[in-house]
Amino acid sequence: MASREFFFSKCWDTIKADIQNAANTFHLLRASNLAILNSANIVLVPKKEGAMSVADYRPISLISLLRKNHFQAPLMSSLVSPNQSAFIKGRSIHDNFLSVHNTIRHLHGNKTLALFIKLDITKAFDSELGFPTRWCDWIAALLSTSLSRVLLNGVPSALIKHGRGLLQGDPLSPLLFIIAIDPLQKLLDLATNMGCLGKLYGKTATLRASMYADDAAIFIKPTCKDVSSLVRLLENFGDTSGLLANARKSTIVPIRCEALDLAHILANFEAQKTIFPIKYLGLLLSHKRLKRIDF
Repeated sequence: MASREFFFSKCWDTIKADIQNAANTFHLLRASNLAILNSANIVLVPKKEGAMSVADYRPISLISLLRKNHFQAPLMSSLVSPNQSAFIKGRSIHDNFLSVHNTIRHLHGNKTLALFIKLDITKAFDSELGFPTRWCDWIAALLSTSLSRVLLNGVPSALIKHGRGLLQGDPLSPLLFIIAIDPLQKLLDLATNMGCLGKLYGKTATLRASMYADDAAIFIKPTCKDVSSLVRLLENFGDTSGLLANARKSTIVPIRCEALDLAHILANFEAQKTIFPIKYLGLLLSHKRLKRIDF
């Protein structure tokens, strides 16, 4: 970051006209050769020492400087549900964890029956948020013209034209992703207001869902009706957005459900059932004080 700022401050008089011309051309959607500036080199970063297979590497895109302009970042806090805190200035991952932790302790302490679901989501632009047509056209132009090369031992591959998805390493991608996933929060609120999902009673236990990027934590009542409603809601959301919930990789933790027939209640939702403590957002989550043996 410092080197980039140094370059622009020292060379601005030389490059100013070219940068302004490029920005104006893009603004007017007249950039016929946008793909030249909109290409990325993909490097494979090992996830662990001794990486051997493709699954042991994480692809990261090294993108052009001109894409690193967060022109929608200042608006994110007003666009996205307050229960989503990823990549939004003024919000913190700690808020998510504390909200979920306090809700779990409250439900357990008040002997309220509930299911805590840690949802796994397998990785469109919505005019309902009020984005102007030109804004949508800018984003569509960036995505439709993006190209990548894979760097293997420093040697670039042939150009790859993207068919779907967002670039890892592109600072624009997380902001677009949380816009795309935010309707899930609104659907959960709507389902609650319509009575499809039962309300979790209690003074402070009003949290229905908490999200940090694609880490979604959901609370529902342990009934066949609520589980079936949630399954249908997730299926409809996945069909519309392409963000599919993977039930088999999701986790369900019962709260005060010892007397219930959970096998029957969860028959339509093939998630793994477990008990506290569990890992959530990288931290151990439990309804009671953790002991040394838990770590």
